[in-house]
Amino acid sequence: PDENFFIVLSVKGSDHNADLNEADYSTAEVTIIDDDKPGAFSFREGGMVVRESDQMAKCTIQRTAGVDGRVKILYRTRDATAKKDVDYFESSGTIIFEDGVRELSFNVALIDDKSYDKDLTFAVEFDIVGFPDCGALYGEHRILSVTVTSDERYRDTVDRIADLMKIHLENGSV
Repeated sequence: PDENFFIVLSVKGSDHNADLNEADYSTAEVTIIDDDKPGAFSFREGGMVVRESDQMAKCTIQRTAGVDGRVKILYRTRDATAKKDVDYFESSGTIIFEDGVRELSFNVALIDDKSYDKDLTFAVEFDIVGFPDCGALYGEHRILSVTVTSDERYRDTVDRIADLMKIHLENGSV
């Protein structure tokens, strides 16, 4: 893991020109990044919620516990209640973490059918090329569950309220 420590600046003796009591910063935090290993790879979170109208689901893979070397990641989508080419566009590809890179993202395109749907879910998963020989590890979230919500719910609610108000106005009640 990364290591953190603090440095406190001070002046010894009476022969000095600096007055650290008036300085804004007399303490500094130092982080030693653990970069001796390829690291552990994980989606930022195990699940995310996106609206159908967002058009894209941004998927982010993080690299922790080391940033040494080049690591290739293969990702792909997988149906659950959401179906490829109906609710989202099937996606697969390769992302490459170069030496020192801690985070990369890619997008999965969503299909907005402009009609009310229940919340639907698909998965995005990844594999580390050369695992376990490459030294890279899997982190906490190797699979990302993406829930797509329908924006039409709000529109339908507003339409229902407008219809109810129209009925009340036509009947002379408020």
